[in-house]
Amino acid sequence: MFSNTSISPEDLPSVEFLEYQPLHPEYRQIMILRVLVFNAVLLVGLILYVAFNGVALHWIGVIGISFLLLVGVQILIAYRNFAYKGYAIREHDLVYTSGWLFRKWTAISFNRIQHSEVSQGLIERMFDLSTLEVFTAGGSSSDLKIGGLPDKTAHQLRDFITKKIARDEEE
Repeated sequence: MFSNTSISPEDLPSVEFLEYQPLHPEYRQIMILRVLVFNAVLLVGLILYVAFNGVALHWIGVIGISFLLLVGVQILIAYRNFAYKGYAIREHDLVYTSGWLFRKWTAISFNRIQHSEVSQGLIERMFDLSTLEVFTAGGSSSDLKIGGLPDKTAHQLRDFITKKIARDEEE
């Protein structure tokens, strides 16, 4: 017999009160370094544009100050965002939280995960950190990346997820 009983909102588990595992502290430096590298490339393009288009001298100062303010805001956001990133592993899902200005909680049920992998970029390799990527049946919009994990932890999480998926499929 089919039943579909109502559940009171007070009876739902609270995701925001989970004890999240923080990312490695050096990941904050990587986030800021990425902002600086991106803006350095942008600055080169801006300098080339100004040099080849004869921008008036008084506009160069305005553009420079605006650019520095923009970079400062991006660094502040990257710095503050780090404190709000974390993950938790529960019996049936993986939960990730992020966002300083706009909070976001993502929970991915293990039975939706197709596979996971660990990747390590050039900058991450310098700090011995990795990114865990979780791919779901919902397509790329529902996939999850958790950067800033110590390399050993990222591999342990990947192995745990792989074993958990295999166990769940057997049941």
